[in-house]
Amino acid sequence: MCDALCLHSLHPPQESDDEDVGDAARMAGAGVGERPGGGAAGAKGDGVGHTAMVADILKEKEKAEMRAKEADADSKGRGDGQVSIFVRGTAANGLDIRSSEWGSKLAGGGGGGSGYGDADVAKLKDAIQTLCQSTHPLGKCMDFVHEDLSLMSQEMDRWRALYKVKADALESERAATEAFLQPLQSQLRDLEDQLKESSMKIAGVKAGISANDKKINSLLKMMVTS
Repeated sequence: MCDALCLHSLHPPQESDDEDVGDAARMAGAGVGERPGGGAAGAKGDGVGHTAMVADILKEKEKAEMRAKEADADSKGRGDGQVSIFVRGTAANGLDIRSSEWGSKLAGGGGGGSGYGDADVAKLKDAIQTLCQSTHPLGKCMDFVHEDLSLMSQEMDRWRALYKVKADALESERAATEAFLQPLQSQLRDLEDQLKESSMKIAGVKAGISANDKKINSLLKMMVTS
């Protein structure tokens, strides 16, 4: 009977704990405290008129109540908004949302009017859909990047080949032009030499004319004075 009472006091139910434990304590006191002689066993009391076993039962009851209160407080603490939302899209339009605030609002429900309603959830859905629609074309463009790079590389090769052809054509035309101008340049040099010779001859003739003029003037003066 004592073991049953102890187990009952260690795991108290949610309601009527004080009444059940009080009845058990009174029954234990009546069954153990009274002896065949009719005297109460008060040698080992707790100072308030209870026996040692009843005092132990009351202590266990208090410990169990403390543990129950702590467990209740922990469960309430864990339930206050510690919910996270995780949404992930595809590789092209990935979306990663972790919000303890949203989790708190959604977990709180309608408590005090602080939770998000259907309108807020609809707004979140619209925002996610808009983000996915915006990133989907980007994902398609990224798929065509390698193809564009291949086409641009081929076009670059074509331009390089064309540049090489035009550079070779320019060199050949330059060589042909130099070959064509070489005799003309030699002829031009000959003409320049002839021009220099003619200029020297003209200067010599002018000098002779000037000397002859001086002689004529001197002869005329001599004739006038004589």
